[in-house]
Amino acid sequence: MSGVQRRQEILRSAMEVLAEQGYHAASIDEIAQAAGVSKALIYEHFESKAALKTALLEEQGGELLRRVALAVDPGDAADQQLYAGLDAFFGFVQERKVAWAMLHRDAVELGVDDALRTMQDGATRMVAAMYDNANGGTLPPERAEMLARMLTGGAQALATWWIAHPEVPRRQVVEAAMESAWVGLAELRSGVRYRRPGSGRAVERRAHVVKLT
Repeated sequence: MSGVQRRQEILRSAMEVLAEQGYHAASIDEIAQAAGVSKALIYEHFESKAALKTALLEEQGGELLRRVALAVDPGDAADQQLYAGLDAFFGFVQERKVAWAMLHRDAVELGVDDALRTMQDGATRMVAAMYDNANGGTLPPERAEMLARMLTGGAQALATWWIAHPEVPRRQVVEAAMESAWVGLAELRSGVRYRRPGSGRAVERRAHVVKLT
């Protein structure tokens, strides 16, 4: 193998080991064994296990964001953009189950480091822009970001569930995500806002008021 091919084989094997065991439990020795190379050879390409993990996050997380960005046409209606983005996300999960398992496990085990933060922030920015566009550019930036964080977090949880239920067609998974995200957004666009029950306030919907029960 060339040096480039060997590096890719190390990354592929590391992704499988990290997806199965998690970052803390996995060792360089186990990754070397899976790749069929010596530990010393791994260190020729990556200075540490952390550097190897970062390279994986940047490679796979970058590919995920690239697919979503390419799928979304800014000229489409907001719901079409959101559907296309979700479909691209779940398409990545369906095609690269091991990569998704590694990305998600790192997110759970490690918290947010620089590489993971870059991926998550990129996804949040794209979704927040869709929400703001759908609302006519009137959503406060922090509200758009909060809604985007909720959607991306919910999509990640749904993706993990879907891996355990592969018999469910991708279309149904995307539609379930749309029902959660878009129906709520449609209410926001019509002027509905949540008010705490018992506060003496009501939910305003355009020209009339709907009281909370």
